[in-house]
Amino acid sequence: MELNEDPGPIDNHVLYDQDNHVSSAVWDGQERGVLRCHEHTSMLDQWKLTPKQIKLVEKAGFGYLRLLPAMSLDNALIAALVERWRRETNTFHLIVGELTITLEDVALLLGLAIDGEPVIGPISAPSAACEKLLGRVPDDLNGGMVKLTWLKEFFSECPEDALLEETERCTRAYLLYLVGSTIFSTTTGNKVPVMYLSLLENFEEAGKFAWGAGALAFLYRSLGNASLKSQSTVSGCLTLVQCWSYSRLNVGQPKFNQDPDSNCFPFVLKWKGKSGCRTKCNVVSYRKALDSLNPCDVSADNVTYLMNSVKEINKFALVLIHRSSGFLTRIWTMQPYQNIYKLVWFYGHLGLCCCVLTRRKGTFPIAA
Repeated sequence: MELNEDPGPIDNHVLYDQDNHVSSAVWDGQERGVLRCHEHTSMLDQWKLTPKQIKLVEKAGFGYLRLLPAMSLDNALIAALVERWRRETNTFHLIVGELTITLEDVALLLGLAIDGEPVIGPISAPSAACEKLLGRVPDDLNGGMVKLTWLKEFFSECPEDALLEETERCTRAYLLYLVGSTIFSTTTGNKVPVMYLSLLENFEEAGKFAWGAGALAFLYRSLGNASLKSQSTVSGCLTLVQCWSYSRLNVGQPKFNQDPDSNCFPFVLKWKGKSGCRTKCNVVSYRKALDSLNPCDVSADNVTYLMNSVKEINKFALVLIHRSSGFLTRIWTMQPYQNIYKLVWFYGHLGLCCCVLTRRKGTFPIAA
């Protein structure tokens, strides 16, 4: 009997796009190499925000995202993960089963709201939106997109004594730069769509959007596009993808010269800084690592995921966050006592309920 060596799905009713998937090209010996990763966090720390601006950023729902560290992306790791991504199911197909980046991961790793209004709004003419909300229009406003470098050149330094209108304009420019270089980064490499600007007109209203849900939907689509064998680039929040792999799969995790910071939120800050180094791996090496995964290597339970990061248990309280319905059902997280109410405020902002367990004071519920 002739054996069918085709590694594709036996039944193509679900994975119907195998012929266009990168795995079919790899199986035929057509390597596309490492993907070009488009994310631009390296220049974020060059924005000098005033205390007034920081308050507006927090009001708009990006108080944690602005803390996103400038990470060196591991293009080979991301490329290997993309090879496992199927846009038909929005999941990674691994030897241990199907896994995906969830709303829970977005909330914990990035600190973005996952519950709220959908990230949609009216679309204004790009030039009119820039004039109204930024006070100036770039010369090369092509395709409804503005260059990140233009935003940084004209708005990255807001005077401390600036009038409210100027402060708000500079803050909108920063937020447009922030989302355009992180959660909504595009394959253009250095531009961001002006359409997001209209969502930032009113900072209080902007804080009602489920930016985390929008970021995840955008990432799913970006990974799906990158999984096609005709593509050579990938966009979206790749820091999220990389840190998800570190946390959930323990694949590609850097070796630190000193213990990474575990007492932090959002949890992406655990990987902040350049004190660690990675063993140099190529796509083939990461393929082997993903193919060698065992069920015990996958951290799917947040009790293990978070408690493993805590060494001094007695100094921490265990916080249970839950929703009666929806995607997020239960999270156990360890937090130091001084951070409890800050954490409860954050999850309360997401519409979640909290219960705190502590060895010092017993168990007590907190109404969020």
